[in-house]
Amino acid sequence: MATYNILVNIKDNALADLTNNGYKLCMAKAALDAKGNETYNVVAYASVISSANTITFVDSYSMLGTAQSFEKGDTVMTASSKTLPIQFEQAYSLPSWDKAFVGSDPDVPKASFGFFNGVEASVVVALKEGPKGPEDAVTNCPIFISPNPEVPGKTFLTPISKIALWFQHSIKTATMISLSTTDVHIIDLTNATTAVTTYTDDYKWVDGKTGLTSAPVNYLEINAALAIEDKAPEAASD
Repeated sequence: MATYNILVNIKDNALADLTNNGYKLCMAKAALDAKGNETYNVVAYASVISSANTITFVDSYSMLGTAQSFEKGDTVMTASSKTLPIQFEQAYSLPSWDKAFVGSDPDVPKASFGFFNGVEASVVVALKEGPKGPEDAVTNCPIFISPNPEVPGKTFLTPISKIALWFQHSIKTATMISLSTTDVHIIDLTNATTAVTTYTDDYKWVDGKTGLTSAPVNYLEINAALAIEDKAPEAASD
């Protein structure tokens, strides 16, 4: 399992503007949905911001089924079926709401997950979120939910090594969103496990080591990620 580290620096004037207006730094992670669309639809991370923010995640996934349907602005709630860890080339089988198991299946494409359901259900992919402090517990955080409930059958999902970053207020982790990639900053981690990006005082994203801070103030460890969206959340403007 690879560990990814993303450092997000925010310049002073932009930081003051964003903070004064109650904006949070948000992140979602991409996946190919059942139709092969690159999507982001659940907030994987939403936090108050500082001048330097580090996001760390590891490819470690869980899956579950739910009777809940996608609704922009709603929060992904508790599971209707058991949450189980899953690895690539494995399938989560849900023959009924009270039975669920994970196992290898030759039908599942490489670097993908399968969802084999005997009942109509939305599939949820979750990440294991690491503790933010020494007294915090490890929790499973949803990062993807089916755009529509899946009819009984077989569905395949493929995580992509891309993340979306943006600023938004009045939002929290696990919120279902409709995201346009034209209004967020996309970082492609296909051939990398680290990235540095800076949000400048001109309200622009600049990738590279611009303004690199060696001691991040705001640190969050996330283990895993996956997500989707279609329409843009509100973005900060000057």
